[in-house]
Amino acid sequence: ERMLALPGIVFAELEKSGSVLTVTLEESEEILPPARETALVAPASGTVEELTVLRGTALVAEGDAVAAGQTLADGFFLTENGERRDTFAIARCSILSEYTQSVRAESDGEDAREDAIAAAHMNAGGELVESEATARADGDGFIFEVRLCVRIRASVNME
Repeated sequence: ERMLALPGIVFAELEKSGSVLTVTLEESEEILPPARETALVAPASGTVEELTVLRGTALVAEGDAVAAGQTLADGFFLTENGERRDTFAIARCSILSEYTQSVRAESDGEDAREDAIAAAHMNAGGELVESEATARADGDGFIFEVRLCVRIRASVNME
């Protein structure tokens, strides 16, 4: 039974004779394409900076605000007659995403500011586009309020 769960296997037989085990497998003549993701979804909230759709239909445009998990390009197209045909999306995007974080530091110097930005960037991910950090005293230390803009790229079926 477990062998029949393998992709493309339609018949499996085991035969044991003494200490020899013979396995006979029959493959399907039909070649199944690999499973593909059907849509490109936003990896983070932000603004669509770039969207390229090679197959499927774009559901948003460059400059649109999107939420994390929102479908950006879906696996369908419309024929000239307006008939919907399902397919899979081949697409890529970059999203500019805002990220804020409070970071505690022992001083408010430039090194501490850079460390606070680096710590926030590690949590935000993506490619750093802009950063801003302002410090305020807090007890015996400082708190940096860090604001970042990062570029996050994603693609679907772009092997």
